[in-house]
Amino acid sequence: MKKMQLIFGKTVMISIVLMLMALSVMIVPAFAKTESKSEAKVIAEGDLGSGIHWQISDDQALTISGKGEMPDSGSGNISEYIETNSFPWGTYVQDIRSVVVEDGIENVADGAFNGLNQVESADIGNSVKTLGKCAFSNCYALSSVKLPDGLTDIGASAFYRCHKLSDVNLPSSLTDIGRAAFYQCGMKSLIIPQSVTTLADWTFSDCYQLKNVVFSEGAEMGQGVFFDCTKLESVVFHEGVESIPDYAFRVKPGYTIGDGSGDSLKIFIPKSVTTISSSAFLGRSPVLFGYSGSAAETFASTGSAEGTYTFQAIKDESELKKAGFAVPSQATLYLYSHPAPASTGENSSLDDVIVRGLRAVLKPEADKDTFGSGGEV
Repeated sequence: MKKMQLIFGKTVMISIVLMLMALSVMIVPAFAKTESKSEAKVIAEGDLGSGIHWQISDDQALTISGKGEMPDSGSGNISEYIETNSFPWGTYVQDIRSVVVEDGIENVADGAFNGLNQVESADIGNSVKTLGKCAFSNCYALSSVKLPDGLTDIGASAFYRCHKLSDVNLPSSLTDIGRAAFYQCGMKSLIIPQSVTTLADWTFSDCYQLKNVVFSEGAEMGQGVFFDCTKLESVVFHEGVESIPDYAFRVKPGYTIGDGSGDSLKIFIPKSVTTISSSAFLGRSPVLFGYSGSAAETFASTGSAEGTYTFQAIKDESELKKAGFAVPSQATLYLYSHPAPASTGENSSLDDVIVRGLRAVLKPEADKDTFGSGGEV
């Protein structure tokens, strides 16, 4: 009798296990089906010609796909790109929160995503080699950009007034950074890759939160590269840099430098630098670190009509860390909090915006050609 009960009990248990297994086979697929995310629906799409396709989906993503180069849609004048977006997606500003440029696309055209002020992130495919003028200008909400390792050129005003840009690295393939490319982007620390050979005029001007900069190698700088970077604390140039041009670290009168307690800017200038403009540090009083007998020592000891400077001799670069120089581990950006300037009119160009501010504080006799004449960059 007991034996029969034991057999019956085992049979019941086996039956229960088999039932549970059968139920799991039915339930899991059903559960997975209900949890899977439905595919995004296309709300607008079209072709740009030459095999380039664009589409906007209901998940608020703008995707550019295909093979080849994105065609330009404007005249090439930077003021036109800053004022309007003539690409077909320019009428869907409120529907776009992210931009994806897929592999196969070779460039981002001039003004392609200008004025998409709701866009928060951008993912650029590895095949893209150049970012055109004003590629992401006036994308005020843009906080994250993935730049591809093969990128070589960032065009003029590419990230002009991207006030919330907080995550972007400069790839080691980069060679040229255009005029005012990161104007008002709020950088905190920055490494200029060894590959970069040219920084055009005003590249990082008005970056009010930028504190630390390191040049991995020599790069030719245009004027005003760090103009009005009022919180800048340490800059390290490496061998190869030959000159420090006009207004490189200029700060306009009336601006608070650092925390307001005094200028704490330290700059290491290598032996390769032979020319330092008398206006390079207008409005600032940095300590110049360098080697005895260098141009840095000569400049500091003789001063200039624009100010006097302190020189600190070192024996080798290993002393820089002890002197308080910061060496950031990577190029980083963070939230820009300084109020943006008011618009200067519908026909204003980038040159107009910057040059007017400069001419208001610089000597009246300054040659106008020094600053450009506005219009095309």
